[in-house]
Amino acid sequence: MNKLSMDKKVAVVTALVEGCSVRSTSRLTGVAKGTILRILEEVGTACAAFQDAAMRNVKAERIQIDEIWSFVGCKQKNVTVEKMEQALCGDAWTVQNCSACRTTLRGACGSQSSSRTHW
Repeated sequence: MNKLSMDKKVAVVTALVEGCSVRSTSRLTGVAKGTILRILEEVGTACAAFQDAAMRNVKAERIQIDEIWSFVGCKQKNVTVEKMEQALCGDAWTVQNCSACRTTLRGACGSQSSSRTHW
């Protein structure tokens, strides 16, 4: 098994943070897509643990709610019973709150239903 250097890992994360897709990150860095996804999972897990430990008792005077629409697998109008049986697919809304310090306090991903949008 080959071990990826720290410089390559940093290049992968930098490209992803700058908004590159997994495929374009693979082309730019020469790292396989599966490896990029493993790095992304490791970094995401570490970030979630850090945020959970560090973001406690935040006193925010102003909170802004942003929502972003995307889709998983296919757009909602193209979802069939067969596609739903294979995997979760359709519209996905990402909701995040941001304070004046530009920090994401909480994020959620799911449908745009009242049970998902009322915290």
